[in-house]
Amino acid sequence: MNVFGNSTSYAGFISLLRCIFVLVFGLVFHLTAKADDFRILSLDLPENVWALGFAQTLRTSVYEGESTDQDLLPVFAYKGKHGYILGPEAGLHLYKDSDWRVDLFAAYRFSGFDKDENSALEGMSADDSLDGGIKFFWQRGDFEAIASWRMDVSERHEGDEAQFEFGYLFTSESWKLRPWIGAKWQNSDLVNYYFGVSEKEATPDREETVLSDHWQAGLGIDTSYRVDNNSVFSFSLSEMRLDTDIAHSSIVEEQYMFKAILSYQYQFVEGSGGSSVDFSNDFFEGDWFYRVAGGLATEESFNKIIRGRINFEERNTGITSVFVGKKLTDEFFSLPIEIYLKGGLVRHFEQGTQPDFWEYVTAFKGYYSGFPWSDRIETRLGFAEGVSYVERIPIIELENVESKNPSASHLLNYLDFSIDVNLGDVFSKPSWKSCYGGFSIHHRSGIFASADAFGNVDGGSNYNTLYIECQFENKL
Repeated sequence: MNVFGNSTSYAGFISLLRCIFVLVFGLVFHLTAKADDFRILSLDLPENVWALGFAQTLRTSVYEGESTDQDLLPVFAYKGKHGYILGPEAGLHLYKDSDWRVDLFAAYRFSGFDKDENSALEGMSADDSLDGGIKFFWQRGDFEAIASWRMDVSERHEGDEAQFEFGYLFTSESWKLRPWIGAKWQNSDLVNYYFGVSEKEATPDREETVLSDHWQAGLGIDTSYRVDNNSVFSFSLSEMRLDTDIAHSSIVEEQYMFKAILSYQYQFVEGSGGSSVDFSNDFFEGDWFYRVAGGLATEESFNKIIRGRINFEERNTGITSVFVGKKLTDEFFSLPIEIYLKGGLVRHFEQGTQPDFWEYVTAFKGYYSGFPWSDRIETRLGFAEGVSYVERIPIIELENVESKNPSASHLLNYLDFSIDVNLGDVFSKPSWKSCYGGFSIHHRSGIFASADAFGNVDGGSNYNTLYIECQFENKL
């Protein structure tokens, strides 16, 4: 149980929660979707196992002036003895037996419309929210039932939602197939926030629309195919039907929402591929690292920096950062690549162009050290993939994206490319063998405007940094 001091203001606490659930629990799977879309991540995910991969998603939009959205994004999932993380949803098991499970959960709701790209919705706003609630699971044989209630704890739509779902699981040696049918109730506060039109938002072409509580009905099918002990492909199809009153809203064009998701997971299964991690132990036990870094912004692109073009922008805006990471495995795809789950706190210094601010990062990072000379001077090449959330848009990023995009995005994809050497080997100091020094690129971008979850931003920012990273073993 976590205990928070009462000196933290409510607004600050909610802001912190939003960052945590976007980053720590939201290494993105499909952020434009609702949290229940992440159900397929757990269809064939063993207990006490982490998973990393990608997902290709396609969904239709019900809003006026919008048609379909598609994204190719990372996948992050974990299902443990005491809780779970599935995309932007995280939960704790309050009660669990052979038939029943009761979870207390929090989920980031990525909903609404793209007002920057849609003139029909100009002047309107429907922001994301952080929801909290309780979920009940009942399973008897291959039949399962789910009931949940959630509410807005971030004071966005201030609404409530209840959901009911029934499914049946068919299994074979490699396949799992789960058809389901369900219904969802949303109260008037939530419905009007996302589908209504207030008097202030009304225009000659967009009449005022006030809605009441409503029900949605849906059905779908989830399937997974296990290739081997580590690799799983999943596919999901679903369709939801909106209430007739919502379908008649002046900003709604379609009554049916169709969604398709194709994903791949690499699961870090203990004892497979040389993994040295016992996931049944407490998460905080095992091999960890901490890293301290600092550097300056550059106008060069990521691929040019990798090719050796190292310079800095003239205002000398920069960052300092502190990261911690937990080792998950010693091998990845049977290669000698150590994989860590890491999180970081980054301070941006804007040199008077705007106030300084914080950035929050979570990512998976891999290290390869199998070079011929590593027995003399251990050398590591590293690459990280994750998400980054900034309190303000960095000035170097604003200038880079404004000419190509209607707006910038606080949440973007995060990359980290690094090369370092073992300081104990370099300075012949055995006591320094656990520490490394090197160069890294701190990168934020919208994946070439391919991700609706990142605001379809084209461009981003890069920082050239130097760092020291030290490893340690934590024993509880």
